[in-house]
Amino acid sequence: MFRRVFLRNGRGRVISRASGSVTVLAGLLIAAAPLSAEGPDAGRPAKGGPYGRVIMAIAIDPSAPSRLYAGTAAGVFQSGDGGETWAPLHPGLSGIFVGALAIDPAAPSTLYVGTGSGIYKKTPSGASRSALSSEGNTPLVGALVVDPKSARTVYAGTGAGVFKSTDAGVTWSDSSEGLSNQFVTALAIDPLTPDTLYAGTNGGGVFKTSNGGGRWTGVSGGLGSAIVLALAIDRSANLYAQTLEGVFKTSDGGKNWTAINKGLLSKFVLAFAIDPSAPSTLYAGTASGVFKSTDGGATWSLSSSGLGHLFITYLAVDPLSPSTLYAGTDGGVFKSTSAGATWSELKLPVSERPPLIASKGKKASPKGSNEKSAPAVSEEARSTAPKESQASASPAADTSAPGAGADSGEAGVVAALVLPSGSGTLFAGTARGVFKAAQGSWASSEGPLSDLYVSALASDPNQPSMLYAATDGAGVFKSTDGGGTWTAVNDGLTNVFVTALTLAPGTPKPTLYAATDAGVFRSATEGSSWEAVNTGLTDLTVSALAVEPGSATVVYAGSKSGKIFKTTDGGANWSDSGTGLARGGVRALAIPKSAPSTIYAGTENGVFKSTNSGSSWSPANTGLANISIMTLVADPENASTLYACTAAGLSISHNSGSSWTAMSPDVSSGALVAGRDASGPVLYAGGNGTVLKSIDGGKSWKGEKLPVAKTEAKQ
Repeated sequence: MFRRVFLRNGRGRVISRASGSVTVLAGLLIAAAPLSAEGPDAGRPAKGGPYGRVIMAIAIDPSAPSRLYAGTAAGVFQSGDGGETWAPLHPGLSGIFVGALAIDPAAPSTLYVGTGSGIYKKTPSGASRSALSSEGNTPLVGALVVDPKSARTVYAGTGAGVFKSTDAGVTWSDSSEGLSNQFVTALAIDPLTPDTLYAGTNGGGVFKTSNGGGRWTGVSGGLGSAIVLALAIDRSANLYAQTLEGVFKTSDGGKNWTAINKGLLSKFVLAFAIDPSAPSTLYAGTASGVFKSTDGGATWSLSSSGLGHLFITYLAVDPLSPSTLYAGTDGGVFKSTSAGATWSELKLPVSERPPLIASKGKKASPKGSNEKSAPAVSEEARSTAPKESQASASPAADTSAPGAGADSGEAGVVAALVLPSGSGTLFAGTARGVFKAAQGSWASSEGPLSDLYVSALASDPNQPSMLYAATDGAGVFKSTDGGGTWTAVNDGLTNVFVTALTLAPGTPKPTLYAATDAGVFRSATEGSSWEAVNTGLTDLTVSALAVEPGSATVVYAGSKSGKIFKTTDGGANWSDSGTGLARGGVRALAIPKSAPSTIYAGTENGVFKSTNSGSSWSPANTGLANISIMTLVADPENASTLYACTAAGLSISHNSGSSWTAMSPDVSSGALVAGRDASGPVLYAGGNGTVLKSIDGGKSWKGEKLPVAKTEAKQ
């Protein structure tokens, strides 16, 4: 749940819709159920949206708008009737993570598909694939544009820069000179002068070329965020950039940018569309739904009736009937025929819907969970996606360790580990439920959690046998017997995509806080009932939580847009506590037990530190090889010791973040916990089908394989 994903996946994971980067929505790419090109349903149209539930791109045939394509985490799907029925486009594209689509405007029967294994070109005569690199390291393609005046010229934005083809995609050459940041998330081509293009990047802002990619220069003056999620340009060459800080507009080729966010309830804008018949009519897809402007972005209003709490990943307008729109979400395709006033799901009947989690033949929806929730995410979908598209590398343990090097990716420990004080038992939250380790052996928790993606775990320090598990799509579950049995506790929880969970000890009962894409919820009844506590939260896409040690009422919340909020009254009122932060999604908050006025924030733009209870922040990144923080943990026994996981591995600081030392390049999981077991201080990190353990402060690791058999997971 920051793709979610953005990614953690999450849903606070962070992966870019356009690129699959580890910036926005990280979990999006693992939320789709894969569709095989073989089997009984192969090639047969299905009522409703594509089986690949996470929509990464939509393309509409300009010559016949009832024909549209959806690029998903499980391949490309085609509809010939405006989305009423769908079928896999081509057997060779099934099961492939798709990051971008583009139709040749001069020959609409030609479709380009950007993936993690190259670029596919589909024509009436068949499909072909071309690689972007002759060195075997093909970057994930997240943006594609075709020159409207020279259809043989195509540009691809990737995680390794811009590539250009002048022979209709047969061959590609690097066209990235001048890009100081080569993680390209979006491309836009000037319709008046197609040699002018713009590239949005993951951390470097916007770049411009006036000679067809021969040379790029930065044009980000006034742009409020260096992380650009999407770009759109109208027929008058007005350019719009969608960022973590909302929408920005330039009318002078990027020399000056102006924020146009009045009325946007969420500034995490991942998708954008312009009405071709009325360029002052704009649509913005956010973490809180679709917003519409009819005055060129001066004001916005919510236009999401029928969309629920889904994350909007893509928007497309029918070029011949602009009142018809399509929204790609992390729960399928939706359609509006009323210019966004109302939306309806292009729904797949239950009898034809494939299993949400293909494991043991069980259904993913547990009793007691919210029946209206979107499907739980599937780790199996991750295994079908190219490695380049996965949110974080799997830690490679010592090959002598149990499970090390094994093909055991069916239960990736991606988000949650908890070691209840005094219990001697470790719990791991995975994409296939909760696993429990006691006396050296692992066992899975059967029951309603066994097929759900567990995004967070929390334990009551006063009652080690009482545990809480947050899920991505089915709310919160509770166990009172040390993980033996679990029960859904969602009364009042109106958003069941829970990204973070924390507990504040109290008398007579602890207080629980749950973070969702609809803000923070609080329970003072051990989960029996919940209430929304969002007064003062200007961004409801909350991705991280932390309770001040020793307090039941002081809580910090980090958002996907990079804001940090603080409450001193248990959530009744929140205030922005982010002065000094570089805006980038907050993935983790850590507070040392013995220094409660010191708070650390792990963000997409590095570690930030506050020594005055969140009043002001300063960067603390010296020595970090990568400042896109996946996990941040404070040592429970030493207030000056911190652990940070990035894509470059595990780093440690022994001086309260003043400097960092790289420890293990192979440990880059989103799950890390520091604690103490019978052997003394210990670190645990999550892996793909394994849990890694270190008893020497992260210098060396031993892997323990989780009991999930590959054959069992593929049933």
